[in-house]
This record gives sequence, C-alpha cells and structure tokens, in this order.
Amino acid sequence: MKTPAKLGDVIASGICNKTVKFKYAVTNNELELQNMINFSHYKDTMLLTNTGLYKKYFFFDNVDYLPIFGDVASVGLDFSELSNQNLALLLAIWSDADRIFLCGYDIEDLDEREILIKVMTNHPTTHFYFCRKPNINKIKLFDHLKNVKVFDYPEFKTYGKN
Repeated sequence: MKTPAKLGDVIASGICNKTVKFKYAVTNNELELQNMINFSHYKDTMLLTNTGLYKKYFFFDNVDYLPIFGDVASVGLDFSELSNQNLALLLAIWSDADRIFLCGYDIEDLDEREILIKVMTNHPTTHFYFCRKPNINKIKLFDHLKNVKVFDYPEFKTYGKN
C-alpha cells in the first residue's frame, strides 16, 4: 500500500505488520532489531536504534543510530529507556515535520501519556493528530493543547485520501 503524499513519511514504532512502506523504523530492543533486519518488509527501511545496538549491527546497510534529541534532556528522560513509540515521536519532531499523526499510540500507560503531553507542550508550532478507534466518548486529555486534534480512524482515512 502506498502512503498518500499528504501524510508524508511514515515512521514505524518497532515491528509493524502493516502493508505500508516505512521510511524509518525505530527500536531500542535488540531482538526486535534482529527481527527487523531479517524481515523482508523492512529491507528498504532505515532501521534506527541506540548507539549501543548500532555498534553491534553497523555492518547492515540499513541500520543506523538515532540522533540526539533535545527533548530527552528537557523532560528528564533516559534515552535507553524510551519506548519505541516515544522514539518514533521524537524522530518525527527532529525531522522537522510540521504535522505528526499518532496512530496506535498507547496513552493507557501513564508514563507514556505524561511524556507525550510534555513533548506536545514543548512543540507548540507542531500540529499533532491523535488517531484512535471510533468512540463516542470524547478524549479530554488534550483539550488544553491548541496544537492537538483527535481523529477517529475513519476520519483519518478520509483526511489521507483528500
């Protein structure tokens, strides 16, 4: 499946079995990185990881290390402890994307939610679109952030096609 140009580059957070082609895939997990290297779906995808894992797998052409993100220090995080979804989010911000679509982002985990809100707050000029399963209940979690919009998946699909 081809990604609509309107949505830009897609960054995979860990292993993803979708038919979408990813420009980047990020992981801090060695087993996951090994699986990505061996999974044909990722042969044209740049696999980004921490410097420790990069030093072990640098001989693979599509493996590289993640850049240093300013947000890691500013929100008091340990780079090696970041989840894949946080790495993908920070990479999207680092790549200067003006719009970031968060699909399947886990906000049930309170630590993940706190990091997400801190990062969104630190980047008021970046527009974030949180995509979720259709639900009649409104998410009020992001109401205080003017740069965040909540999409249901059907609305997101329509947005991508237009």
